[in-house]
Amino acid sequence: MLRSSHGPFHTALLPGNEYDPIVLVGSDLERDAILEGFTVTKGRHFAVGSLGSATIRGNVFYDNEGGWGGAMQVSRGSPLVVGNLFIDNYANGGGAIEGQSTGIEIRGNLFAWNRAKLSGSAVSLGWAANSSGRPMIRGNLFWRNEGTTLSCNTNTRARVVGNYFLENTADEFATWIDGPDCVVTRNVIAANGNGLALVNTKNAIISHNTIVGNSATTMPGGISFYHYYYPPSDSIPSSLILGNIVANNGTRPQIRFQSDDSLTFDQWPILDYNCIWGEGDLIGPNVTPGAHDLFIDPMLAAPDLGLYSLRPGSPCIDAGPPLGSDPDGTRLDIGALSIDQCQAVSIEVAPKRRILTDGERATVRVYIADLVGEPSEIEIGAEVSIEGQDPMILDPLRLRVPAGTEQVLTRALPLDLGVGLATLRLTIDGLLAGSAMAALVPVRPGEGLSSIVPLLEQASKAGEL
Repeated sequence: MLRSSHGPFHTALLPGNEYDPIVLVGSDLERDAILEGFTVTKGRHFAVGSLGSATIRGNVFYDNEGGWGGAMQVSRGSPLVVGNLFIDNYANGGGAIEGQSTGIEIRGNLFAWNRAKLSGSAVSLGWAANSSGRPMIRGNLFWRNEGTTLSCNTNTRARVVGNYFLENTADEFATWIDGPDCVVTRNVIAANGNGLALVNTKNAIISHNTIVGNSATTMPGGISFYHYYYPPSDSIPSSLILGNIVANNGTRPQIRFQSDDSLTFDQWPILDYNCIWGEGDLIGPNVTPGAHDLFIDPMLAAPDLGLYSLRPGSPCIDAGPPLGSDPDGTRLDIGALSIDQCQAVSIEVAPKRRILTDGERATVRVYIADLVGEPSEIEIGAEVSIEGQDPMILDPLRLRVPAGTEQVLTRALPLDLGVGLATLRLTIDGLLAGSAMAALVPVRPGEGLSSIVPLLEQASKAGEL
């Protein structure tokens, strides 16, 4: 175990020379081998590598470079990478993390301003067919990375669950999945250049994602399915595209399929129970809509303000596939964020997506809407948990929600500069209603760790931080 007693903003790991990794972890290590609480920076031949099944948590990886994997290179093994900040790293592939034949779990991390020359500006994974596990990418925030943010290449069989992909560079896909047996569910993919690309995908499940507001400057901004080199004789189970919101992604088709003609008609992905909306043609010429697909405005809360939950009256409520239920016990909603119909009001938390400097206050936006058609008196409580400190309980806010109304409130948070990682939890009448994450990052790439300030961003409701 290698753990800093003072935390990542007081303890740095630097390379001995520019040709060596900063930390090389043994390939036979298990979860109890831990690297925690450091800033790992200035590595020029990736920073951390050969991880086995070690735990990498609570670190800052800043300004590292590598041929493959600027901050972290993983070969086989199944490491746990949880609660780290990956800021301004660069590589040919996998600007922050690159892995081959690995069952890596990447959970509750923040990736910002990472870059790659070829694939995966934040994460690039590949060739996991013979590994001991399947990669899990869960509950992470990918924000303003340059290029295709997450690239899962041939045979990774990746599971991509409950992540936010926000404002990543135009002209590239936020998420690129290549190969069979992948699961992509409960992700918000919004305000990027393009959305989700599926390449040579078979037997995949693409369900309950919200893919909205991607600019689609060069390609469709919603879901693109490409198929090239499986022979016609190959058995290709169809993939399922179910329960997704795909809306307002430029003027190109929101969903498009493209093939080299080696697919028969019955091998195209199956669509159903999706909500598809936007300008121009909503689906491409090879796409057959399902009997329960909706072609109507999904009525999201306030996507321009980073609020992607459903508004009361949305056609997506209780319109998902009959394959289970939402946490409130009602039928599945369409999209990544379900609405809790057991409450008198709907609430979603979204921080401002901007950098804070000295003297500014951290603020968070809260969307509140009446669900029952009558006025409600509610008490909104807030607790800020900052790493290494006792939780701070904020004064509760008493609020009257008039019948049939929606509103967005803004609340300041008492976050001092340099506090590290923090989690905000909001409650309505004592019940958890939503959360947001605070993280310390540089003001902008290249300015160094001396100018660390908080950045508030949405934390996944599906992730475990």
